[in-house]
Amino acid sequence: MKYKIEDCIQYIVDNRGKNPERYVDFSKHPIIDNFMIKSTIYPDLTTVKRYIDEETYKNFIRNKSKKNDVLVTLVGNGIGNVTLLPDDNAEIIQNTIGLRANPIITTNEFLYYCLRNKFENIIKLNRGTSQPSVKKGDFLNLELDIPPLKIQSTILNILLNIDYKIHLNGLILKNLEEISQTLFKHWFIDFEFPNKEGLPYKSSGGKMVESELGEIPTEWRVYSLEEFTESISKSINKKEISNARFLNTSDILEGKVEEVELSPTNKMPGQAKKLIQRGDILYSEIRPKNKRYAFIDFDASEYVVSTKLMVLRVNEEIYSNKLLYQWLTMDETIYKLQQIAEDRSGTFPQITFSVLSKFKFAIPEKNKLNELLHVIEPMLDKKQDLIRENEKLIELRDSLLPKLLTGEIEIPDESVVD
Repeated sequence: MKYKIEDCIQYIVDNRGKNPERYVDFSKHPIIDNFMIKSTIYPDLTTVKRYIDEETYKNFIRNKSKKNDVLVTLVGNGIGNVTLLPDDNAEIIQNTIGLRANPIITTNEFLYYCLRNKFENIIKLNRGTSQPSVKKGDFLNLELDIPPLKIQSTILNILLNIDYKIHLNGLILKNLEEISQTLFKHWFIDFEFPNKEGLPYKSSGGKMVESELGEIPTEWRVYSLEEFTESISKSINKKEISNARFLNTSDILEGKVEEVELSPTNKMPGQAKKLIQRGDILYSEIRPKNKRYAFIDFDASEYVVSTKLMVLRVNEEIYSNKLLYQWLTMDETIYKLQQIAEDRSGTFPQITFSVLSKFKFAIPEKNKLNELLHVIEPMLDKKQDLIRENEKLIELRDSLLPKLLTGEIEIPDESVVD
C-alpha cells in the first residue's frame, strides 16, 4: 500500500535553525553530524567531533531523539543519506531531521530501508543554490510502498541479519586497527618487541646502538624507504591490451576497492596507465587525509590504475609490504603526510614518491623480522578478510533491497526466516 512519508511517521525530530552556545570536548551526548550519516545502519561513534553537555541537552534540544530514530540529511553534503540513531543520548542539530515511525503502519528499521531505496528520488528534490538542500515538506510528501507488517518483519529479518553482520565486522575491524597500530608502534618504533624471555626488549635492558634515528636495537639497521620500496610506473600498452579494469582514486577508500567493469582501453582517460600486481600498495598523491589507499590482495592482472595513485612495491627480502601498508595507514603517518602536502605549493595538497622515499625505518635482520611478522601478519590478514567479506555482504544487501521492497522477490505470508 502507498503512503506518503508524513502519513507513516508518528514524530519528527527537528532541531535545526539555531546552534547551541557551546560544544564540549566529550560528554554522554554526541552530536551526529552530516559526515557521519553514510547510509549505514548505524553511524560510527568513534568519528564524533562535537558533544553537548547535560545542561545544553536539557534546555536547548527542543525535540529529543530516541535510539533507532531514522536520521535523514536534508541540507549540505550527503543529502538523502540515512542511518539509525545508535543511542538515546545522541542528538542531531543542523541539516538533519529524525523520523519515528507510526508502529501501526511500519517500523523505524523498515522505514530506514524504504528511504535507502528512495535515495535517487530524494536527491531529485534538491532546490539548493549555494549548497544542496531539500525542503522538509517536499521530502515528507514522497510516497513509499509499505507492505503489511508481517511481510515487513520477514524482509527485515533478511536485511537486518546482513546489516548487523556488516556492522559487527566493522567494529572488529576498528578494534583490529587499533591493536595493530599499537603493536606496530610498540615493536618497530619504541622497540619493545618481546625478547628471548618474552619481556619488552628496550625497557628490559636490551642492547641498543646509536643511529640517525636515535638508539635502535643491535642487529637492526636504518633504511630509507627508497632502499626497499619501488614506485612502479610501468605503463599499459593499449595496442596490445584491448580491455582492462580501470581504478581511479575515487575507486579506493580505506582499503576497500570498488568493483569495476572491464572496458576498452582505447576509451580510457589519459591517466589510466599504471599496471599493478598482487601485493602492491595503492596510495593517492592527493590529500592523504582522504584515505584513498588500498592493499592489493587479489589477482590484479586485468587492472590499470590512475597516474594519481602511487603504486608501491616492497622488496620483501628487506621488509614486509604489509608492514609498510600498516605504517602508511596509521593516523600519525597520515597526519604527517597531510601536513607536508599542505605546505607544498600547488593546486592541491599533494605528496609524491620523492617525499615518501626519504622516510627512515629501523628494520631488524631477516630472522627477527620473520619472527615478529609471524605474530602481526595474521592480524593484518584478518583485517583484509573482513574488508572483503563486508564488500560482498554490502553487494548482496544492495542487490536484495530493491527486489524485496518492490516485490520482485516474493515473500509468502507464512515465510519465516531463521
